[in-house]
Amino acid sequence: MADENRVRGTRKTAYEKGPVRIVRIPEDVAKFYVYRCGAEKGDPDYSEKSHSVPHSEGNGPIEGMSEWASWYCFNKRDDGTFEAELDEAWWWGGGHNDGGTMREEIPEEWMELPYEEFLDNVLTLVSARHYMFTVEDLLDREGLREFFGFRCRCATMRGLLLYNGYSDLRAYDHQIERLSEEFRKRGVPIDKVKNKDFRFHIKGGSVAYDGRYDFCIFLDKDLYTSIMVEKLGIPIFNNPSAIEICDDKMLTYLALSGTGLRLPDTTPGPLYYDPGMPVDVDSLDVLEGRYQYPMVVKESFGSSGMKVYIVDDRSELLDKLTELRGRMYLVQEFIGSSVGEDLRVIVIGGKVLGGMIRRSATDFRSNAALGGTTSPMEVPEASIEISERVADILDLDYCGVDLLKDEKGEYTIVCEVNSNAFFESFEGCTGINVAGAYADHIIESAFGRHTES
Repeated sequence: MADENRVRGTRKTAYEKGPVRIVRIPEDVAKFYVYRCGAEKGDPDYSEKSHSVPHSEGNGPIEGMSEWASWYCFNKRDDGTFEAELDEAWWWGGGHNDGGTMREEIPEEWMELPYEEFLDNVLTLVSARHYMFTVEDLLDREGLREFFGFRCRCATMRGLLLYNGYSDLRAYDHQIERLSEEFRKRGVPIDKVKNKDFRFHIKGGSVAYDGRYDFCIFLDKDLYTSIMVEKLGIPIFNNPSAIEICDDKMLTYLALSGTGLRLPDTTPGPLYYDPGMPVDVDSLDVLEGRYQYPMVVKESFGSSGMKVYIVDDRSELLDKLTELRGRMYLVQEFIGSSVGEDLRVIVIGGKVLGGMIRRSATDFRSNAALGGTTSPMEVPEASIEISERVADILDLDYCGVDLLKDEKGEYTIVCEVNSNAFFESFEGCTGINVAGAYADHIIESAFGRHTES
């Protein structure tokens, strides 16, 4: 620390342990203590972490040092600017005391950053990281956000999280709670509402709803409700058109066709006016002339690898198509270069956040929900370009793009796109905070639209 940033404080008896009785209070300014050595449990500046010693430098404690203590706080000056402060006190024994105060001004431009990024920057000042302070330590401090005045972006915002009330999937519950947690950290209140609460309806010829919201996180596939949210002018993530296209696998392939992206060769199943009628065996001849066995049969609506089947011969194909009469489905070529393996890529705000490989030794499907294993992977440049292009074409704020391996071993074949990709296994595998990144994108996007309106 530069000498000009190390100043002497006024000593008063506020910390006492044995013969050590030291504290430094530089001047009369508004102070917010994050940590004070000697604070007891229940005090606002108490920390379970020990920041007292013996203090160590390098590989061991400083020779001769008997006691070390520190205080960490922020100061708000009369001109409205802020500084970070770290106070230190050493005792070498025999009544000899030493120490000082380190202070650095917090750059004003940092005040325009998202709150969590602001805190991460603040911790670079006055050696705070050296003393093991973390962003989590600061996020958990009640009143600190208000002390810094972080109200301009978020305090007036309120979000709606709409989700399906008829699901018992653990991964779905995790999605809801993680997003709620990350918005809470950012000071944005979220109302969690089930679709079965019937908040949205048509009244007097117009869409009506209860409440006022600045944005909606739509974790459902209920097309009617998403359209009503959009008609009310509430920014919705993802938008209804994108959700509709991604929910229907055949619509996804149609939307991506003709764009130069590589897709599995695919044939949509016919619509049955009368599901009781038998499958026309001539249609089997058409499919057999187009694809070799095994073939993949997918129901158009399904997720987590469910409702995806493999058929090895004509008999199995006939049985499966007979079973699916009256349902929407498609038939695809089998990609033999990527059996039981794919690359899941998460895209937020048009940019790739990260990727993970999913593998299964027992199933041609690689989904983690079906028992597949996962491992983090740095997404190759070609796969980044493909994934971001997919998100752009489908107009997705958030999605998971599943890429199959081609004949060269590169992940270039677009298998599926999920507009509400579960991220529990992704976060656990990669360590990437997907919920936080999505929350930041939503806040920034909704805030921009909010100010325009």
